[in-house]
Amino acid sequence: MGAGRYRDAVRSTGAKTVTAWGLNIVVLAVYVTPPSNGEPWAVPIDLRVHREHGPTLNDLAEAMVREVAAWVPDYQFALMADGAYAPLAKRHIPRTALYSRMRRSAALYTKPQARKKGQRGRPRKKGDRLPSPQHWADTLPKAQWQSAQVTIRGKHQTRLVSTHPVLWYESGPDQLVLRVLVRNPAGHEHDDFFVTTDLMATAVTVLEHYGDR
Repeated sequence: MGAGRYRDAVRSTGAKTVTAWGLNIVVLAVYVTPPSNGEPWAVPIDLRVHREHGPTLNDLAEAMVREVAAWVPDYQFALMADGAYAPLAKRHIPRTALYSRMRRSAALYTKPQARKKGQRGRPRKKGDRLPSPQHWADTLPKAQWQSAQVTIRGKHQTRLVSTHPVLWYESGPDQLVLRVLVRNPAGHEHDDFFVTTDLMATAVTVLEHYGDR
């Protein structure tokens, strides 16, 4: 019925992969703020079982979100998903802004310049190469970081942030996304990197949406 051996994301590390036997389920939940204003609730409304040689995890997630979008055609959605679902950025799901994690080594570019009149050859699909998120954070001048107060899972925190529109080609070759750098000012955590298809979003919105996923 779909059971198999899959990578255990909790026990696996960059150097070691741990697998476990069971079902690989994609769950779509609705974000609900409780009356007490404490930690948010995730209320499951749909799920799909991933089977070997069947639709991918991203395919299953996209199908569920499109189904919900069809139920309420006048509603705008914020989709919060782990980094494995960042490729949904290029699926162009109706009225849905994706908030996800970006790889620290992601290849980023500027938007290609418009073709000049009479210019020959194939149009460029990418602009100039930009630093990877990790290199960008390592070299960003201190003055260009902004302090932000965020609330994640009901807890108030201070973070240093920086945003920039970029072309993340592998997750959407035809649209810009917003790259967000995040740093703990006390230096107790590694820098973190996020992405959203909502170019008008603030860093606070991105952090809070992803943190509450």
